[in-house]
Amino acid sequence: MLKKELSSVISSNKSALKEDIGIVSEAMKQGQIMRWSDLRDLGVRQSSLVSMTKGDEPVLERIGWGTYKLGFDFRMDLQSDDDIEDNSDESLVDFLEVTSRSKRGVICLLSAVNYYNLSTTLPSKTWLALPHGSHPPKIDYPPIRPVFWRNHDALNFGVVHKKVNGMTVPITDVERTIVDLFKYSSRLPDASITKEALQTAMQRPDFCRKRLSEYAYRLNIYHKVRDEVESIDKYASGPAYNYSNSGSAHPSM
Repeated sequence: MLKKELSSVISSNKSALKEDIGIVSEAMKQGQIMRWSDLRDLGVRQSSLVSMTKGDEPVLERIGWGTYKLGFDFRMDLQSDDDIEDNSDESLVDFLEVTSRSKRGVICLLSAVNYYNLSTTLPSKTWLALPHGSHPPKIDYPPIRPVFWRNHDALNFGVVHKKVNGMTVPITDVERTIVDLFKYSSRLPDASITKEALQTAMQRPDFCRKRLSEYAYRLNIYHKVRDEVESIDKYASGPAYNYSNSGSAHPSM
């Protein structure tokens, strides 16, 4: 009788664990970071959580107090070949260590400058944009340079997601990075970085002046950015660009 009861309990536990793994897989398959309270609200049992964090290839990895991400091998099993980007960039791996511990953090400023090779300056810390009033993640490495943005909408535009190790790293795109350098120039160790980065970006065929103009306008720094662009154009003796409104919501560069 005892063996039958024990067998029934074991079977029930396995069934519950399988069900909870399915819930976790669906909720976190795109690389989301979730807290235990979030998983519990989805119906995941605490006993399952303990089981899912055990073993050499766990379903879940604990990355902070009460915070989890999918285990690497388990995450790879969920991804199709089309979903996985073979990106071994070491800087992205370091960025992932930071962003995976921050719900809304975005790699920005000098770290983005370095990633896009816009300057010879090498930052000693990872620059991370965070909503005003939030707390930076507590990790030993890499060291973090938090930048708090009062305008929470600023965390949503001009941000791209780079895929690495089956997860995504949010980082400002080239044009947004340039605008941020102007916006937060007082926080930079060297003011010349801004002009160097802009000059480098403008020489690239995929640089988009329209995006630069839109971002600068949204961050209330349009005229300052436009003046520098005009100065570089004039120095380079390049073609004349239209600085009139041309019917758009704001002047173009």
